[in-house]
Amino acid sequence: FCRGRGYKGRMGVFEIMPLYKHYGWEKYVEDPVGLRDMMLSHGYMDLYGDAMRKVRSKELSPDNLVGIIAPVSDSDAEKVL
Repeated sequence: FCRGRGYKGRMGVFEIMPLYKHYGWEKYVEDPVGLRDMMLSHGYMDLYGDAMRKVRSKELSPDNLVGIIAPVSDSDAEKVL
């Protein structure tokens, strides 16, 4: 239990895609990289993208993300700075 203290003040990092809106998503159940690629191609953000958006907007500091979120590719890492 959190004993009523909860996590007030923390910022979440999310990766959300309403699958029911995208026909054929079932073929990616066993292919997480393919699902990520489909998600990005439809304009959704992955965890790394959401984290970096929040760092750029100063909602999160880069120190909060160390050891938690890593870039998926070198091109993603170059976009950070």
